Amino acid sequence: EKRKYKIDTIIIHCMAGTYDAKRCGQLFTDPKRQASSHYGISSNGEIWQYVEEKHRAWTTGGDKKCHGWTGSEYDHRSITMEVSNITLQPNYDVSPQALQSIINLCADICRRNGIKEIKWSNDPNLVGNADLQNLALHRWFASKSCPGNTLVKLMPYIALSTNQLLGSSGYMLNGYDYSPVFDPKYYSDKYGDLKAAFGDNADMLWLHFQQFGMDELRQASAAFNPTVYKDRYKDVADAYGDD
Repeated sequence: EKRKYKIDTIIIHCMAGTYDAKRCGQLFTDPKRQASSHYGISSNGEIWQYVEEKHRAWTTGGDKKCHGWTGSEYDHRSITMEVSNITLQPNYDVSPQALQSIINLCADICRRNGIKEIKWSNDPNLVGNADLQNLALHRWFASKSCPGNTLVKLMPYIALSTNQLLGSSGYMLNGYDYSPVFDPKYYSDKYGDLKAAFGDNADMLWLHFQQFGMDELRQASAAFNPTVYKDRYKDVADAYGDD
């Protein structure tokens, strides 16, 4: 079907099964299913294309509206992919090879469609605002667990790794570049628990900073200490407390 909107979003789905990409595509050829996606990814990392990107695929759908959008409407501005699973619900785990193919494919999609970087906040209220978040989840639009708990937890890593392939700083969150206040080496060296857990793995340190470090007021750069900033400016403390 012809698109109504410009492509600005990627939606990663799980197959909810251990099909390979070829078999998934064969299932989509049955018109009774009324379903399709742009791409499918096998557990061995193989990628198949089912629908050209210039067309809208019937992938997301659902019985809910999310921030004013149905899944079917949001497919008009999205590229979708189905990923094979190595375990079933609720986690729907994916293989390392499939995960790397997701990242490579996301980078290719961004390059072809002028998307400069992937932005992820796990916030359904940002649906429709691709300047702040351009990954979306099927579960926001439908009463189902797709893409599974594992891929939801991996979204920050997918965004970070894709952005590194695209040549951005890789430290983007909510549309902001955190590289001026996040130095992975400084962060690891300052906190012994992080050094013991992650060493100098910049990807894991960045994920920790997003998920825990900011809430814990941890300092991640010699240039910026959030506790000093809060204590120095009473209006900031009054407005935001320890947030």
